[in-house]
Order: sequence, then C-alpha cells, then structure tokens
Amino acid sequence: MDRGFFRQKLRYLGQATLAALTLSLVLAVEDSLANVAIITAIASSAFIIFMTPHSSMAGPRRVVGGHLVGVLIGLAFAGMLDLLGESLTTTVVIDVFAAVAVGVSMLSMAATDTEHPAAAGTVLGLVLGEDVLGSAALVLTAAVILSVARAVFGRLLIDLTSRPE
Repeated sequence: MDRGFFRQKLRYLGQATLAALTLSLVLAVEDSLANVAIITAIASSAFIIFMTPHSSMAGPRRVVGGHLVGVLIGLAFAGMLDLLGESLTTTVVIDVFAAVAVGVSMLSMAATDTEHPAAAGTVLGLVLGEDVLGSAALVLTAAVILSVARAVFGRLLIDLTSRPE
C-alpha cells in the first residue's frame, strides 16, 4: 500500500471524486457509449490529470495536444481503411492498420512534444470504431473539459503517486 494513502486519505478521496464528477460531466455532454476505446482513453486522461496533476503528462499541451495528434492520425488511418473498401479490410488488415496508427501517433506526439499515453487509446478507438467524427469530437471536447478542470482546481490538487522509497 502507498504510505501516503493513509496519511492523506481525504485528499485521495477528494481528487478521485473530482475526477469522477468531471468525467460524469464529459459523459453527460456527449454520446459516450458510441466507442468504448475512446471512453477508455478519456478515463485514462482523467486519471493522469487528477492523480498526477503536476506531471508533464497532465498539462494542457500534452492532454489536448496529444489527443489532437491522436485524432488526426486516427482519422487519417480510418480514412485509408475506408478507401480500401470492405472486401480488402479483413480483421488482420484492420489490426495492422490500428497498430501502425498507434506507432505513428506515438512518434508524432514525441516529435511535437505532446506525449500523452492516453491518446494512444484515441487513435485505437478511431481506427477500430464506427462513429469516427463523433468520437473525434467527443475526445477533443473531453480533453478540453479535463484541462479546464485541472486549471480551475489545480491549486487544490497534489500528485498522489507513490514516491520512491
């Protein structure tokens, strides 16, 4: 167990509650059941923002920028799959496209200094999902809402990750 948990259990509870409330707002605003991978990416971003709010991965450049890169790469690869047509898009082809899209997005995030691990889920969700434009709008809206919540509550939040012993 993290020793800090017992010393600051109310802070842990408060920040987890704040994350849940913010995520509830995101899910209420959008049709969130359309793409499970996209929702997983958003929930992962919420974890990063509310559990490690002062890490570089929680900053708006990384959260919004990483998801924006993920959206652009995801849309490009989903578009390429559409161009192939149904007869050529076997499960293996789709899986390869999805894996390559994630790799390209990782490289692109590193090159643009917008690394955000959760955004890899955005790419995956867009390549594998159905409502690509709706999902893209959802993830970008969510990234902005989460970043605004971090800006509003940032002074109240502390990093809750374990420290090296």
